[in-house]
Amino acid sequence: MMMVRDALAVGCIAVNRSFFSSTHEPKEMLHILKEELKAFCIITEPGRTPFAKPRKTYSGKVGGRNDDLAIALQLAVIGCRTFY
Repeated sequence: MMMVRDALAVGCIAVNRSFFSSTHEPKEMLHILKEELKAFCIITEPGRTPFAKPRKTYSGKVGGRNDDLAIALQLAVIGCRTFY
């Protein structure tokens, strides 16, 4: 998620003019993506034993929300930075 946040902060992510969705209007889909990114967070869970380290989980599914678009955007950014 750090790479996505950094890329958004410096303006490295843009939406093409011909952006479309087969299920929603483009503005509505961008709103859904924005809401998913805002809900994405780090969840820290205590260790299962007294000596275990706390576990960090990255998720946007807090409160039953969906995080598929946020995950897809993260994979796209990681792919671009890894292979290009």
